[in-house]
Amino acid sequence: MTFHSFIAILLYFELFIIQLRFIIIILLIIFVLESIQNNINKFIMNDKSYMKWEEMSDKSLMETIGRFIQSHRLNQNKSQNQVANIAGISRSTLSLLERGEKVRIDSFIQVLRVLDLLYIMDVFKIQEQISPIEYAKLKKRKRKHASSKKIDTSKNDDLGW
Repeated sequence: MTFHSFIAILLYFELFIIQLRFIIIILLIIFVLESIQNNINKFIMNDKSYMKWEEMSDKSLMETIGRFIQSHRLNQNKSQNQVANIAGISRSTLSLLERGEKVRIDSFIQVLRVLDLLYIMDVFKIQEQISPIEYAKLKKRKRKHASSKKIDTSKNDDLGW
């Protein structure tokens, strides 16, 4: 084996090692991206906004509401007695609500008020909607151009000069 062929073999081997490193880096990147995608998917699936509310039983829905109330009460560092007294309900009624048991709706609203959670009532707003036909009529009647200014030439005001 000559010196030149030995150098050529070394160069081929070095190229092979570089290509192998490149392939390993690509595989690592793919692995990391897949891992990130899996974590994103787990987050989305655990996100409460993606819950299938219609598939939940009434009891499960009430328990979800109870956990919501309890979580916000504890985050505000308020005891059941404090919230119940301010809301004008008994502590046992608040306890029932937090456990997902049946309570009167006015009790629920009072607890929302005390915990500053009435913003959730926004989902119950009724917004006036215009039908597509009415919208088309309004668009048709909408002015598209400014009217030309009419100059009254019939008046010849004498400026007195």
